[in-house]
Amino acid sequence: MPDLTQDSANAIVASYRALQTEALEVSPGLSAPEQFAFRAVELGLEEPGFAWNEWEPVQTREYEQPEFAAGADAETLKRLMTAHVRTERFVGGHLVRMQEEGVLEAIVDRLEALVEADEI
Repeated sequence: MPDLTQDSANAIVASYRALQTEALEVSPGLSAPEQFAFRAVELGLEEPGFAWNEWEPVQTREYEQPEFAAGADAETLKRLMTAHVRTERFVGGHLVRMQEEGVLEAIVDRLEALVEADEI
């Protein structure tokens, strides 16, 4: 799994912006939010081995709130994306709902802010 770098973070942001403009190429059988999330994981926005289902923000569903991502550091963003991708495996349509509710955008916006602040 690659590390999250400024270059990979910028690629993740660009991928999400393409989703917003419907320019993101989507593989057959995937929704655009799924395609984006899987690409973000490939680019390092994931914490392998993380016990996501035991994480308190998952237990309280706080991770489903856009505000939770707003002040997150890079490590928390990686945990957030891990939790959302893994939830999708058990709850089909979860990523679509997170995109509709602004959670994915909040993660991307915070990622972009961290890059601009040289915190990644």
